[in-house]
Amino acid sequence: MSKKSRERRERYKTIRADDYFSNGTFEITRFGKNTLVKNNRTFEQQKAHIDYLRTEYPAKYATISQKISELKEKVMHCDPYNLLMHLRFAALSHQINVFSESEYTKEFNAVLRAQEYVQSILVSTENHHKCDMPEDMQETLYEHIIVDFNQLYLEFQTFYFYWAAFIQKTTEISDAQLSNLVEAQYMYWVRGNRYQIFELEPLRKLLPPHDAVLQELFGVSASGIIHGLEKLQYSLSQGYADTMMELGKEYKRFVAATVRGVCPEEAIKSRASYAAELMDKLNGSGLIDVKSITGWDTRFIEALSYRLGECHSFWNESDFAGWPIVEQPIMKKPFIEIMGNAHKEVLPIGSTTA
Repeated sequence: MSKKSRERRERYKTIRADDYFSNGTFEITRFGKNTLVKNNRTFEQQKAHIDYLRTEYPAKYATISQKISELKEKVMHCDPYNLLMHLRFAALSHQINVFSESEYTKEFNAVLRAQEYVQSILVSTENHHKCDMPEDMQETLYEHIIVDFNQLYLEFQTFYFYWAAFIQKTTEISDAQLSNLVEAQYMYWVRGNRYQIFELEPLRKLLPPHDAVLQELFGVSASGIIHGLEKLQYSLSQGYADTMMELGKEYKRFVAATVRGVCPEEAIKSRASYAAELMDKLNGSGLIDVKSITGWDTRFIEALSYRLGECHSFWNESDFAGWPIVEQPIMKKPFIEIMGNAHKEVLPIGSTTA
């Protein structure tokens, strides 16, 4: 067989799919990392489906509105600090043995988005939190909030189709405009558009010319802002895993000391301060307290922080006011000021992601 014949044969060789699914209407085929979807509906079937989505839109809208109202009410019955810490550790638990974003599950993504949305509720709603229930009941309520938001997260994956069918009938909008709007809404759920290592590059060029003004107004230099952000990036990404490893090393030091004949109580006492620091990073706010991590001036941190109930525009009169699909207030300021277990703390938005 000639080389040209072999190349032709390779080109037209049938490739077996890794996965295949069909329900008669849709066919889904996966070849490695590539997935192909085929719609087998006829024109009449597609038109009937669009009509169905259009007529069901009001009911879908009402259902989601009710769920959002109920979720908001649950959030307002929680201790804000404890709720956010619960969401943080729930997200961390999903990251164990996960080494790539491609391995993130829908549940994990929902927990990350839940942190953002809960923080948006907290900074846009009057602080009348009623935390008079036992601790075990609070923990149950926190889990209900995660479940409720996960259901909302799944609802929104199909809601845009209902909305698109409805808006196309009630307004003058081209197919191209509608397609762009729906795509933009789906992309709204995506976080980050460049590798983490490059995120600070634009600021390294933008901030230095304004160094004098930054120091005058906020008591922090351009380089100080960059260094603070670098520390935050580390704390919110590698910080937890590195602290776990350091705690393991600390235990080995303790064992080695006792083997050498040091009294266990004395071995613990000599390293108690450092061990307490590690435990605060693992179980407290040591890795997310903006002030202690960055060392920034309080004026600068306050300018970038929302307080509870400070934002008054999120729950306005628009159709989707308070929904997680519109611009959330926490997108305007990256930190939230909140009372912790012992003192006021400023935490980053979505506190497990850099």
